[in-house]
Amino acid sequence: MQNSPLMWASVAAVACALTGCDGESKDQPTAGAGAASAAPLKLSVQLDWMPEPEFGGLYAAKELGLFAKAGLEVTIVPGAPGVPGAQMVASGTCDIAVLSCDQILTLRSQGGDVVAIYATMETNPTAVMVHESNPARTLKDVWTSGLTVMTEPGLPWVQLMNRKYGTAGVKVVPGTGGVTSFMADPMLAQSIFVTSEPLTMKLNNIPVRCINVSESGYDPYVAVYATRGEFLDSHIVPLTKFAAAMQEGWKAYFATPERFNKVIAPLNPAMNEAAMNDAAKVLGPYVQTANGAPVALGWMDAKRWESVATQLEETGIIKGSVEWAKAYRNLVIGAPPPAP
Repeated sequence: MQNSPLMWASVAAVACALTGCDGESKDQPTAGAGAASAAPLKLSVQLDWMPEPEFGGLYAAKELGLFAKAGLEVTIVPGAPGVPGAQMVASGTCDIAVLSCDQILTLRSQGGDVVAIYATMETNPTAVMVHESNPARTLKDVWTSGLTVMTEPGLPWVQLMNRKYGTAGVKVVPGTGGVTSFMADPMLAQSIFVTSEPLTMKLNNIPVRCINVSESGYDPYVAVYATRGEFLDSHIVPLTKFAAAMQEGWKAYFATPERFNKVIAPLNPAMNEAAMNDAAKVLGPYVQTANGAPVALGWMDAKRWESVATQLEETGIIKGSVEWAKAYRNLVIGAPPPAP
């Protein structure tokens, strides 16, 4: 997306955020630009799951006062299975929600004005977890060997697998949000994040193997912070500052994850501090690299959005077409990662 209006608009917004310009008369501050003496802008951030290291940069930015320094008062709302974050942000129930690239594209194809502003995971950590004793080694094995897979049946990647391999050789059942059922059944498979559930298995001395969904060629951004397009347009400067604070928060988190996991662990009874420290080690490459090369934290590549949109359209998950270039706005400066 070189030299595109969106890119230059984002770069200009970054410059404004860093220099303090707001493009408005100081006698007439707006909600998006406000004078320096104005009250902090309140932002509610709805998570899609319980507090975990995948939100480490967010919690670090809040703990270090980076949001406050940027004139923002950020409230973090923990998520849970089934929390309708996409609908909540689209309706204005929350200001920012943590979603996935495919959720955003699907919602936009249905008329929802939701725009991504920061992508945490540069490489998708979604995987299917099986017991080490399970013979399945690939997604094709999982989908053709009669296994039961616990996951949300309507997820785009699940629909893509159904289209590619059929449904006769797999039974997809709704997940419970925990791992108790998986632990009790050696032939059960479960959709997970490699930075979370496998570490719980390790603590319980249960050997597992993870088959990454990205191996199928489907690799959408996840843990994406998104807001309404109207809200973004009227609050471009503070939201650019939010993205910059997120970058600094992630740098601080990876420098000393133990410090911030002490803050996060009490908020999640299902994952103790030791597991979170282990998760931080696994998490690093997924947040900091794409195709094995370092990338700017939070930055999103046009080709990735186009590829995911094309896959969703070809499989009929999105009816017709979607203007994928309007689904995201880079509020941080970056460069395309190397080709895989």
